[in-house]
Amino acid sequence: MTKTELTSPQRRARHWFGRSKLSATQKKSLKLSKFQAIGWFFNAVDLTAKGSILNQINGMFCFDREIDQISLGYFASVRLLCSANWDERLFVAWCLIGSTERELAKTLVAEDLHNFWPDKRFCELDWEAQVQAKFPSLSTLQPGHIEFKFGSFFGQPARDPLQFAQ
Repeated sequence: MTKTELTSPQRRARHWFGRSKLSATQKKSLKLSKFQAIGWFFNAVDLTAKGSILNQINGMFCFDREIDQISLGYFASVRLLCSANWDERLFVAWCLIGSTERELAKTLVAEDLHNFWPDKRFCELDWEAQVQAKFPSLSTLQPGHIEFKFGSFFGQPARDPLQFAQ
């Protein structure tokens, strides 16, 4: 399919995930950090949820494509999209990236590079302990309240247990 053959929702999804309107520090953050890239993909996919069901499907497709390109493994995009709230998104993303990426994420935010996550708690000293304590429940978590339209639409499909990347 050529650029001119793209449907309107496909063009909008491409626009939402496009990097052209990002600042230089935002682009640098995306380029250097998988963790920050995931945070930005969430922000982009949340914008698509405000549209029609076709926009939501295109948003999920774009999210899946972007996550695939940063090589987080099988079911990574499904796991991330099934997250019920920002807390769960943060924990799942942290589990999916490796230890090198975790340290890089902390360093970049400490150096005031753009943070696409709602807060900086992943830089706190006890963050790893919080993640390790919550990790066993992440694979079986059945949320009572789903914060995001995508979570309701996407549901909780069956998937392999979450592995903590080393």
